[in-house]
Amino acid sequence: MFKKTFKGGVHPDDGKRYAKDASYRTYLPQGELVFPMSQHIGKPAKPVVKKGDMVLAGQLLGEADGFVSANIVSSCSGTVKAVENRRTASGAKVMSVVIENDGQYTLAEGIGAERDYKTLGKEEILGSIQKAGIVGMGGAGFPVHVKLAPKNADEIRYVIANGAECEPYITCDDQLMRTRSMELAEGMRILLKLFPAAEGVFLIEDNKPEAIAAMEKACAGDEKLKVHAAKCKYPQGGERSIIQVIAGIDLKLGMLPADAGCVVDNVATMYAIYQAVCKSTPLMERGFTVSGDAVKEPCNLIVKIGTNMAEVLEAAGGIRDGKEAQKLLSGGPMMAGHFGGEEVSLSKTFEAVGAYKAGMMDEATFYEAECNSCPGCGSCAGMYTANSMNCLSEAIGMALPGNGTTPAVSAARIHLAKHAGMKIMELIEKDIKPRDILTPAAFRNALTCEMAIGCSTNSVLHLLAIANEAGVPLQLETLNELSGKVPNICHLAPAGPHHIEQLYMAGGVPAIMKELTKRDFLDLSLITCTGRTVGENLEGVVNRNPEVVRPLENPYSQTGGIAVLWGNIAKNGCVVKRSAVAPEMMVHEGPARVFDCEEDAISAIYNGMIVPGDVVVIRYEGPKGGPGMREMLNPTSALAGMKLDTTVALITDGRFSGASRGASIGHVSPEAASGGEIGLVEEGDIISIDIPNSKVNVNISDEEMEARRAKYVPHEPNVKSGWLYRYSRLVTSADQGAVVR
Repeated sequence: MFKKTFKGGVHPDDGKRYAKDASYRTYLPQGELVFPMSQHIGKPAKPVVKKGDMVLAGQLLGEADGFVSANIVSSCSGTVKAVENRRTASGAKVMSVVIENDGQYTLAEGIGAERDYKTLGKEEILGSIQKAGIVGMGGAGFPVHVKLAPKNADEIRYVIANGAECEPYITCDDQLMRTRSMELAEGMRILLKLFPAAEGVFLIEDNKPEAIAAMEKACAGDEKLKVHAAKCKYPQGGERSIIQVIAGIDLKLGMLPADAGCVVDNVATMYAIYQAVCKSTPLMERGFTVSGDAVKEPCNLIVKIGTNMAEVLEAAGGIRDGKEAQKLLSGGPMMAGHFGGEEVSLSKTFEAVGAYKAGMMDEATFYEAECNSCPGCGSCAGMYTANSMNCLSEAIGMALPGNGTTPAVSAARIHLAKHAGMKIMELIEKDIKPRDILTPAAFRNALTCEMAIGCSTNSVLHLLAIANEAGVPLQLETLNELSGKVPNICHLAPAGPHHIEQLYMAGGVPAIMKELTKRDFLDLSLITCTGRTVGENLEGVVNRNPEVVRPLENPYSQTGGIAVLWGNIAKNGCVVKRSAVAPEMMVHEGPARVFDCEEDAISAIYNGMIVPGDVVVIRYEGPKGGPGMREMLNPTSALAGMKLDTTVALITDGRFSGASRGASIGHVSPEAASGGEIGLVEEGDIISIDIPNSKVNVNISDEEMEARRAKYVPHEPNVKSGWLYRYSRLVTSADQGAVVR
């Protein structure tokens, strides 16, 4: 029969005690509701309403605009207040429909009509699910109608309802199974009509006895329905873990659940399917847990899609006096994915968007890229920002050896975490504090490693900010000094073919640092968080793969991975990941294509308006202008996916993801919102880029620049109130680490 658990996993405090027995209650929002058109994986929906339209609950607001896309429906009645870009929790501006809620929640015609699913054919069932706009409710947001139409439908052996709810604190699925068990059983029977050779299994962790009992009662007497109590262990709710337990198959990299004869859906998804098929009700609401020791009234709510999170928190009584809400951050890189016969990571998915838009990739291949780029938990598999800072935390002496590269899924990560706790106690006993470690020489060591590794440009911002907090003077000029003499000996994605797991196997950051000792690039006398010196930490270290970590005698380049450029549009500097720039783009000259926000730039790229030779300029996205300095991964990836990264440069006062590659020049200081010269660049101006000589200029005279400044009209701020406005008033420029003073 089924296994009790999967291979590996951890046992964190589940935190369920706060809201475990809190029964569902419905919260009806009072303010406006915002419906982003991209609440799902895939192509955003296309708005079908306009400002001033009256809408009803259940009415279509956004129509699916592609194979991998989903409808968006209104969860309230009221008036369309706006159809515009709104910033989401991710920080991105997304086309959204804003509705002024009338508080009546009047339903559109036909919503709630009873139907007997037994009389419906497969196409009718799938059509109902698609029309309802149902996406994966476990967090992935993948359009469910796509998942339910695998090529090998007749080979599906198990339809699995994921009721594990292994994530700490969350209890809404537990309540769903306790109170909606009959509906969930019917939802499973609906799916079994699509996969007649399969049996339906509800997988529930054994810390939910009430839910298990309720589902067993609902499934009793149906031979095709099973309830399986699995051992409580994180990440039991992951598809790979579930399939290992139910099907006994270890899902290999590149495989989809259907390849293992499985379809996996969250129980909340199953309930939404029942509502859509049997009650003619689209996805308008969902269960939601607000919990934690900082919450006054931990609870499980039925929340309307589009509700402001501030209202949801208020419905839970808000934050306890004297408490501070915190986030739990995961550590360690994920493993690389596999696509197109090669190892891939996050950047390949973003680049696939550009390739698809350019007609260079069909929809099926695009879907395959999406499914295979990020195979599991952890920070992205390349030398992107998270992994860059993990590695540099180790190089600067503030993290244990192995912190930068030990995979998140490795048992060694748990070992590392345990030893980190032990070392903290040791450091307290020895009275070694962060400022004892974060000395000017330690920052120089970190920057040296940054050059050797080829880290994300964001690491420059972070190191500047950390130096500011530590009271250590650090100038951009130091980067170019080190870049001029420290070779680049690693080429990890997006700069090259290797990923973090290969660096880990090669010996990790210690192997890199060991190579750097050959030319006395590092100060080996510095104390680190191990309680030992840098030199002592490197005793016995061996480079186990001289292709992943090249010897100093055979580097990828004689210069470092990061370069700082100066010029008349970047008087205080700007930053480029030199190791990810194609040789032919090291020196480039071309006409400026000027955009005052990321959205306008990406639209122009997708619509084929950018041609070889162009220099894309994106401004008003800096620390003040954003505000907050958004990353420009979408435009850089689109250019790379369209094969324009070797002919088109991009310059911005914003920043980049570590996944960006090509001649991507960011952190331009001073930024446009501070009166920087990048705000004076005009469409068609010729921009000259000379990375080897650290120069970037617009080819106009000083007199012309001053004439433009005299008639310059300051850009209207993106945010004019609230905390973001205060932040924009206080934040410094990128060359100072974008710190708040």
